[in-house]
Amino acid sequence: MPIFSIQHLQKLPAQLTIIYCCVLYAGAAIAADHKLMHSHVAMGNGPIERVELVDPTQRYDHFVLGDRFEAAGFKVHYTDGATDIYRLPRNQVFEDRVPRLFDFTGDGREELVLVVSQIDKGASLAIFDLAPSSISLLAQTPFIGQPYRWLNPAGIADFDADGQFEIALVSKPHLAKELQLWRYVQGKLTLVSKHAGYSNHKLGSHEQRLSAVIDVNQDGILDLILPSANRSSLRFLSFANGFEELKHVDLAAEIAGPLGVETEGLTVPLRDGSVQKIKLQTD
Repeated sequence: MPIFSIQHLQKLPAQLTIIYCCVLYAGAAIAADHKLMHSHVAMGNGPIERVELVDPTQRYDHFVLGDRFEAAGFKVHYTDGATDIYRLPRNQVFEDRVPRLFDFTGDGREELVLVVSQIDKGASLAIFDLAPSSISLLAQTPFIGQPYRWLNPAGIADFDADGQFEIALVSKPHLAKELQLWRYVQGKLTLVSKHAGYSNHKLGSHEQRLSAVIDVNQDGILDLILPSANRSSLRFLSFANGFEELKHVDLAAEIAGPLGVETEGLTVPLRDGSVQKIKLQTD
């Protein structure tokens, strides 16, 4: 769009000047909470209707998710019609495309889980309290400690049946490829365990949803399904008795995602354009 000075506007007819100024104002208003490209909307229950990532910014030039923009904020839509926007400090971004809603506190109002990256420290996992008019950071893992280092969440559940919720994530899915399990208890996230050899993201891809949470062996405890380090097989993992690989299934090609869970089993979109079907039962 051409840049107009005050002198330019003074030379325009009065009606055109009014129209042009209105367009500029409308554009600024839209940009203030514009939804991040290629991002998803989290649909809630109870008082939260939905949450979306907003305020695209280029202040962190990592581009791990394939775009040259990250979100500087998120917008909450409440079921009573109210809205609220939370914005990060200028040295941080939401390096994420998938907002996740989950009720960690059991109060009937879901919290929000997102990847927060700091320009000089890399990524961390954060949980936000979405109380109307007072959105706040509830809990957060330490930043990885180095810029351009990222993590991708894999699932949320009570994976070990201890009555507390855990978040599974893959730290540095393109480098270290380390599965980590973090437990949430009373406003804190504590590292439970680490396991090498997993990757739930391909560098430069928009798709983060390469995992699933389901009770694979029908023991009443939710398990995690996650790709191997080269994303050419799926690992069925249980944390019920420490850590156990229930089984693994080789894929015909690298997983592209998103991994789908259906009544009869899994649907796995592959990078060669095909879709592989997998039964959930363990051997």
